[in-house]
Amino acid sequence: MGKKVLIVTYYWFPQSGTGIYRISKLVKYLKKAGWEPIILTASKSLSAYKEKQIDDEYKDLKVYHTKIIEPTNLFAKKEGDSQVNFNSAYVVAKNKSLKQKFIVWIRSNLFIPDAKVFWKYFAVKKGKEVIKIEKPDIILSTSPPPTTHLIARRLAKWSKIKWIADFRDPWTNIYYYENLNINPLSKKINKRLEQKVLKSADQIVTVSDNFFPGNNLTEKMIRIENGFDPDDKPLDENLSTKNSNRFIIRYIGTLKQNQFFRNFLIVVDKLSKSGLNNIELKFEFIGFVDSSIKEFIGSLQTKSIFAFYDYLPHKEAISKMSEADLLVLAIGQGTYSKNVISTKIFEYLMAGKPVIAFGNPEGSANEILKLTQGGKLFNYYDNDGIKDYLLEVIENKKKGKSNTLKKEEVEKFNFKNLTQKYIDQIMQVISN
Repeated sequence: MGKKVLIVTYYWFPQSGTGIYRISKLVKYLKKAGWEPIILTASKSLSAYKEKQIDDEYKDLKVYHTKIIEPTNLFAKKEGDSQVNFNSAYVVAKNKSLKQKFIVWIRSNLFIPDAKVFWKYFAVKKGKEVIKIEKPDIILSTSPPPTTHLIARRLAKWSKIKWIADFRDPWTNIYYYENLNINPLSKKINKRLEQKVLKSADQIVTVSDNFFPGNNLTEKMIRIENGFDPDDKPLDENLSTKNSNRFIIRYIGTLKQNQFFRNFLIVVDKLSKSGLNNIELKFEFIGFVDSSIKEFIGSLQTKSIFAFYDYLPHKEAISKMSEADLLVLAIGQGTYSKNVISTKIFEYLMAGKPVIAFGNPEGSANEILKLTQGGKLFNYYDNDGIKDYLLEVIENKKKGKSNTLKKEEVEKFNFKNLTQKYIDQIMQVISN
């Protein structure tokens, strides 16, 4: 057995979704490379979505659970509601009620750096016990929530074990931070905690650039993107709608107000009304869609072409991607959204279908789409560009023309390759 890695993560099975995706794939391929990942996690994280069946490759892992107190439980109507009640969709929602504004203020100003802050006291105590038993070679913490890094910092300082801090999202530069009504003192405390982590960690890993602008971290920072798991590919990689007169657009995942591609829906509505030479357009949403967006769609004349479906198990969602004719990606609007790279973009690229994306044309997502030629990204108001690209993709399908995807570039984001890159960094940190 290879070296041991103690991984501090709030999200772990049976929870599902984006929070668990990156770390679970890293664990999977660390195991395949002969390493021994050891998980330190909360006994019960607030997630509305659970895996019904956990893959066998995760069942023999050593997983240490700790007690956790989560204050957001106070606002849940029933078990499992808290993740829905207070997540990024909740923060960026417009027209909040007085109660909702109060909850956001409490969360932003009293629970620093996040609502999991009380988990630290249980996790540090348990982590010390785990270190004595397992004797790991290195500690790795992954966020969000940033509390995981505070836990790892304490454990690393106590044990003198090297520590890597992995950031799936920025900390004080996260895209919804600008929507929080944070008082100056709370901002100062949060920034100080962030600086302590950045200074103490032996290695900092981010999935994109400019997570910590103004910090001189060049020597200890590396970019290792999110990616896709090749084992998730459908057996039939050429899945598509067989009917050449039918064109299916799909959005898969959570769609929040700050991601609302209103103009794209208006373009789709107009084109559908025009008939498109007998092409039948269908637009399907799979996952959570903000109620205000559903209301807008309900006001369209062609509302019958739109359909909404609940979340699907991960592999079923991948199949739905492969069966679509066009996949929609929404990075979000806001100053801090520029450097967001959604996990979904890599699975869209794995599916091999054209992608239409919305966000900042100078952002990281557009960089990847250009590199792989997997699709095009537009700002939210480029109606002419959106229309032209949609018509181009429809015409390509009618002609049976394949897309221009550069598969060799897509393979750079294969989790097998990304994990090897991670192993190289871990070995470098240990040897130093």
